[in-house]
Amino acid sequence: MVENTKAELTLILKDLRNNNAGIEGAALIAPDGRLIADDFPADAPREKVATVCGALLELGAKTTTALEHGAFRELHLKGAAHATVLYNLKTAVLALRLAAETNLGMINLSAQEATEAIRLLLAGEQTAS
Repeated sequence: MVENTKAELTLILKDLRNNNAGIEGAALIAPDGRLIADDFPADAPREKVATVCGALLELGAKTTTALEHGAFRELHLKGAAHATVLYNLKTAVLALRLAAETNLGMINLSAQEATEAIRLLLAGEQTAS
């Protein structure tokens, strides 16, 4: 991946996090679990997040197919302290770590804008390759 593209993706993630108080971290992850770009705190286990989210993307896709729900779009996981939302971009997954009581409506609106910007950047990267 071209460094300029990675920097632009990181900027999108930073903007998403900075403009939504409930977002504690954001990452863009390849379907194979590789970390593409992130905006997580310095002490976050980036590689673990990427690996688990890559596996969840595959599991989500298989589950929605098996249950005949149509194409996998998003997954919400909520624990006592935090929540994670995964948005399927087909060529990657956007993973957001949230404070447990975050309003998902506002997050979904912001995530839609971010995913569109990410799709455009990734499409440009594929055309340039």
